[in-house]
Amino acid sequence: MKEHNQVKQDYATVKTTTETGVRKVDHLQRTFDYVAEHPGESIFAIGAVIVAVAVAPSAITAAGAVLTAKLLGGLTSILIGISIFNNKGE
Repeated sequence: MKEHNQVKQDYATVKTTTETGVRKVDHLQRTFDYVAEHPGESIFAIGAVIVAVAVAPSAITAAGAVLTAKLLGGLTSILIGISIFNNKGE
């Protein structure tokens, strides 16, 4: 399938039209061009992703531990309440 009508657009997006008239966008080239134009923002974004990936497992573990403790505490409270209700002052 041949490609023709290459056109440069904003942010160096390359759009091509195939023989059937389907338009395609080269997203990878657009990404590289954006990074070249905004290096500081790109480094910050990559750092934020790395920190989020590094912190996520421990944050999930901590949240799970807190929720488990709350669940066990709630179940214990229910069992204590049932035992008090069943004894009726004995």
